[in-house]
Amino acid sequence: MAVSQFDLTGKVALVVGGSGGLGTAVSTGLAAAGADVIPVSRNRERNAEVAAAIEKLGRRSKAVSVDAADREQVEQFVDQVMDEFGHIDILVNMAGALVKKPLLELSEAEWDKVMNVNLKAIFVFSNAVAPKMQAQGGGAIINFASMGSFLGITRSGVYCASKGGVAQLTKVQAAEWAKHGIRVNAVAPGWFKTPLNQAFLGQPEVEKTITDRTPLGRYGKPTDLVGPVVFLASPAAEFVTGIVLPVDGGYLSYAI
Repeated sequence: MAVSQFDLTGKVALVVGGSGGLGTAVSTGLAAAGADVIPVSRNRERNAEVAAAIEKLGRRSKAVSVDAADREQVEQFVDQVMDEFGHIDILVNMAGALVKKPLLELSEAEWDKVMNVNLKAIFVFSNAVAPKMQAQGGGAIINFASMGSFLGITRSGVYCASKGGVAQLTKVQAAEWAKHGIRVNAVAPGWFKTPLNQAFLGQPEVEKTITDRTPLGRYGKPTDLVGPVVFLASPAAEFVTGIVLPVDGGYLSYAI
């Protein structure tokens, strides 16, 4: 397969959550593949740092502050991008929140917070961008699911519920929007250390348990997500829609 099938030159990508630990790698990875990339989150300072790194790669970017679950803010931002960049070809929804508590100790406010960040934001952002993609003849949306989409992880009830919702929302988006040339897929990362889970995954006994059960024998690195996202965003995946792709070192495939 020609390398050119993975070339994103001339494409414009929005990466929601694109200045976090995993998001920075995805944002700069898309830029390295040729795309102009705008990292989106509420942290303008961090977004500016990532935007500067993208511009050093010779791509266009900008620093913004947007609450991805606020429909009015999102719609205004999307219109601004269209005015400035002319089109939106790729949307990556990877903002994330986590609360580690047993279900019986989980407050309604904590439930709502995680659901808003992990699931509602995908609904809001995708619904704002999809009509723009439809008008221009298509595009690619990549949502971030999780192993929690498939597994019941204790002390992570709302996280798993939200990520199960992401997997199903992805399939419905793919089914409804395919006729408009919009492909929608999801990536399901395995165990990656991030600021959200460092306190848990950084414990030596936890790391040994997880890596012993992972066929490839280690935690994921942020750069491990770049290839799958670039693939799903690129012409190489033009007949791929509605999938949830595990990037987990084989964790979900392991039984005994």
